[in-house]
Amino acid sequence: MKKEITVTMASFPPRKAGLILTVNAILPQCDRLCLYLNGYDEVPEELPKSDKLEIVLAGPNSDAPDKGSQGKHHWLAK
Repeated sequence: MKKEITVTMASFPPRKAGLILTVNAILPQCDRLCLYLNGYDEVPEELPKSDKLEIVLAGPNSDAPDKGSQGKHHWLAK
């Protein structure tokens, strides 16, 4: 039985370039990539379009709180 590989990350706008590079490198290697985007009100258009991506926007106009680096733990209860 194949185990599902899930990767979780948190980021914020000053690290956008690194976020894009990292997502493009990791996405082919996992089954699901969960991104908690602090300070974002919309998904960066540079991110690849993929059913593997699960994104939480935690910007000023969002209901999700800015959790800083702890945002990567958002999916632990699931």
